[in-house]
Amino acid sequence: MMVQASEGALSGRFTINWQGDQVVFSQGNLQYQASTGTWRFAEHQTDVIGESNGNVSETYSGWIDLFGWGTSGYNGHEPWLKTDQNAPYDTEGDLMGTEYDWGYHNAIQNGGNKAGMWRTMNLMEWNHLMHLRDNADNLIFPVMIDTLKCLLLLPDDWTPVEGITLRPMTEFGTWGDRNFTSDTFRFDTLTVEQGAQLEQHGAVLLPTAGVRTTTNGRMDYYYNTLRYWTGHYFSKYMGWYLTVNSTADTKSVGMYAYSNSWGFSVRLVQDYVAPKEVTEAHVDIEFPEAGAVLPPSTDQEWAGVAGVCTKGEPLFNTIGHVSVPDTAGYEVTQYICLNSAHWYMPGDTVLQPHAAYSMMVFIAPTEGNTFPLAANGSVDKDRLTVTANGQPVDLQVATDLVFFIVDFTTDGPVITDVEITAEWPEPETVMPMNSSLEYMSYVFKKDDPLFNTIGRISVPDTAGYEIGQYAYYTSELGYLPGESVLQYDSAYYVIINIPQKEGYVYLTNESGNADAANIGVTVNGDRDVIIAGSEGFITVGYLFRTRKEEGMGIDEVESQESRVKSQKRIVNGQLLIERDGRVYNVLGAEIH
Repeated sequence: MMVQASEGALSGRFTINWQGDQVVFSQGNLQYQASTGTWRFAEHQTDVIGESNGNVSETYSGWIDLFGWGTSGYNGHEPWLKTDQNAPYDTEGDLMGTEYDWGYHNAIQNGGNKAGMWRTMNLMEWNHLMHLRDNADNLIFPVMIDTLKCLLLLPDDWTPVEGITLRPMTEFGTWGDRNFTSDTFRFDTLTVEQGAQLEQHGAVLLPTAGVRTTTNGRMDYYYNTLRYWTGHYFSKYMGWYLTVNSTADTKSVGMYAYSNSWGFSVRLVQDYVAPKEVTEAHVDIEFPEAGAVLPPSTDQEWAGVAGVCTKGEPLFNTIGHVSVPDTAGYEVTQYICLNSAHWYMPGDTVLQPHAAYSMMVFIAPTEGNTFPLAANGSVDKDRLTVTANGQPVDLQVATDLVFFIVDFTTDGPVITDVEITAEWPEPETVMPMNSSLEYMSYVFKKDDPLFNTIGRISVPDTAGYEIGQYAYYTSELGYLPGESVLQYDSAYYVIINIPQKEGYVYLTNESGNADAANIGVTVNGDRDVIIAGSEGFITVGYLFRTRKEEGMGIDEVESQESRVKSQKRIVNGQLLIERDGRVYNVLGAEIH
């Protein structure tokens, strides 16, 4: 499997020792601009500077890609050095792990832009990669990309690319010399597009970038010479470098020592560390409060949504606060506040009180970590558990990251589901008259003495809602004064008023009422109910039937459609009863 280690790294992995350690290569040769002190990698593997390297100076505003030994800029070893004296280049030892190493000492602009992220390979590592790793002879190829000669290195797990045929070095004839100049040296010629295709599969190209000699900075063997510094010290006059072998019958890659004042190419690597798989993620959210302004995104109109808070932008964690543990292997990349009924559009800039909203939160693994992956390379959400404020969330997958949506309100946790448990009154139970109001049926209010004595209706103790009142009605006309006994084998209707508790709020629609269309309600596990929403409460209508007298058997349960008469309906949370062509409310008053 190919894994991009970080910015500026190619995907292919290469074994460099008997312990099985691997490296990934930079995207191109190292380059430097003296006038700004900027280091970067070539944009493409086949990019070379060429003869312009001869213009090297302390103030040169162009770019160079050929360097004297150890010229990282540390301790006077400047990248623009071109004197033919060896002493200024002497590092008194190997480059590896020292400030003389170009990758260790410098922040590379398009390679993570932080010092210490890259390094130069040593002599033994190059030798193992070229000659000693498994199947090494079939993983090195001399190729011509358009007109540029290159050494092609294939990663450990290479599989052939359809339509591209390569011949390994061992199948070529006499080479003649180390500079790819012999008339008998043959190359497999590839197009630029084929080279890019090989790169996508992890291949590395070492281009023949030439040599800068020490005589007036003159170029030698331009476009033919392939010489790359290793990190190994030979003497105060010389360093070890990599090139194609000069022995005619070897047909391989060799390491030689040469003058440390000559300018050779530098190709850096990173040590590959297998990413750690993250299977659990925990997100803490402090939701925005009422009145918080949601300004449009400062740099994008993502799907027409305003209030996109992206990590690294000024708005991040200013509209609400989304965080993960400091030691987590994942991060919140962005979050978006959404209206419960539609996308939060530009211009809808204020969170209203007593309103329900949603927040879309995107998380991704940090460098060196990965979420579990499915066979197609996308995140396997079945093996990843994510919680928000301690509660599991329903994950959605977007390539290598995941997102989820959580509801919140500006007055507390949102109520989206209501669970009611009811013990209906037994037949012949007396329904006493209301002493203060002549309702069409008896209304049991939460704080009245008779509450939950004629039947019992309750909700979980930990719920964010409560029973405010309930009332029974006959299925035909409504429970009239004087009809004080529930009969056997009869259908009755109960109306239950359920307000939200302090600190909680129902999912709210654009009218400011509880969103009955999107709130789930069950009565004794049955969802066959009628729901109406008002501001701060819902009203639930449910039909039940009393049992038959003993010995008469038990009826099959009928569907609500077959039992609810057309003359009874709920409008705006109020029960209306139609009788003899007239409509009454629960107080018996006729509605005109």
